[in-house]
Amino acid sequence: MTYRILVVEDDPTIQRELVTLLQGDGYQAEAVTDFSVVVSTVRDRQPHLILLDIQLPGESGLDLARRLRGD
Repeated sequence: MTYRILVVEDDPTIQRELVTLLQGDGYQAEAVTDFSVVVSTVRDRQPHLILLDIQLPGESGLDLARRLRGD
């Protein structure tokens, strides 16, 4: 089974590096570039793991994590 990892990171360099490294290790990794669609992307892609930056533009990563968990 190939694990799906979603990278939610606003720094393009860090984002690219994470995706490249994860894909190189055999994971199916993709990054979100439009942070307004993170929740719908998670619902659609159903990743096994989300790497979520805390300081995102607009909405805090902590608030986004709460929304994703349904708290």
